[in-house]
Amino acid sequence: MFAFRGLLLVALVAAAVQAFVSSPRSAVSVLSKGTYSASSKSALFAQNGPGLNELLAQNEDWADAVKAADPNYFPELSIGQAPRYLWIGGSDSRVPVELITKSDPGHLFVHRNIGNQALSTDPSFQAVLQYAVDYLGVEDIIVCGHYECGGVKAAISDHMLGDDLENWLVHIRDILSVNKATLDMIDDADEWQRRAVEFNVEAQCLKLWANPVLQDHARKNGKAPRIHGLAFDIKGGKLNKVGYDMLKLPYFSSAGGSKGLQLMQEEPNVTLQLGCYS
Repeated sequence: MFAFRGLLLVALVAAAVQAFVSSPRSAVSVLSKGTYSASSKSALFAQNGPGLNELLAQNEDWADAVKAADPNYFPELSIGQAPRYLWIGGSDSRVPVELITKSDPGHLFVHRNIGNQALSTDPSFQAVLQYAVDYLGVEDIIVCGHYECGGVKAAISDHMLGDDLENWLVHIRDILSVNKATLDMIDDADEWQRRAVEFNVEAQCLKLWANPVLQDHARKNGKAPRIHGLAFDIKGGKLNKVGYDMLKLPYFSSAGGSKGLQLMQEEPNVTLQLGCYS
């Protein structure tokens, strides 16, 4: 109870500080009441501005148009989802997943973050991956980067970023460091960044392949979703395949502990099908 009250007090103080910037009276109101009420809405939530009103209007137009074309569309959509693909992409606003793949709602299960990273240390990513693989039964996993990637550019920048960004981008820096010899041979700046993006996609595919969620799924089911690497070309609008040709990777397990990934000799027929490497 005391912990809950402490958390509530912290939340109220944060809301009051935010509200004080625009309205000191609202801040005092929130703290003095000691609880959330209708009168403190202005302190906790911004009023609809022009930007939000525009989105709401566009949503209404879209929903009305869809219902006019197919009255059963939304009722059928609400029944449930059975996507074939898990899409792991970047957060860039110029890469709208459903639009560039001409996909309807329900076709793609999407996870996005800066640099389209597949980190097993990220609880959010792990939850998405497990849900997609073990419960939705996706058949294919796509890691999609994009050329002109802001995450890759930030990773090679000399500018100091915020702590959270620095901690997130260190993984991309490691990937570029591993591939430094190859990248150093590229003189053209545009080609360099394109190859850097591709190296990142390839590395994320390999991280997926070694992920405990896929390892466990493959061990229990004898197979796992195929993994594909793609890179979206913003300048041309096309998706390009990324990966090695004709490479079949055996199933590995992290059971070796400190020894790292160990080949599961006792289960030679269990493999992760890597679409981007075959």
